[in-house]
Amino acid sequence: LFHVGTKQENQQFISDKNELLESTEDGDWCGAGMYFWDNLSNANFWLSSKKKRSESYNIVKVSMKINEDRLLDLTSLESVKDFEKSLRNL
Repeated sequence: LFHVGTKQENQQFISDKNELLESTEDGDWCGAGMYFWDNLSNANFWLSSKKKRSESYNIVKVSMKINEDRLLDLTSLESVKDFEKSLRNL
């Protein structure tokens, strides 16, 4: 998996190996959290959108195990529809 973040946040993430960061979200996704891409091409695309900002960003590559039922896959149309339905119910 690949995560795009500020160089400072990514260094903190690497140093605190078992701690996911709750990065501040800028309105593009679903709130504060740590988001990962499943391929480097998508991560590079997201990184290029961040280059316009004053902070310096980079990509960190991680390997992790997670139960699939705890994963929100925003690239899956079915998952997005289920997620939107859950939001409407709230």
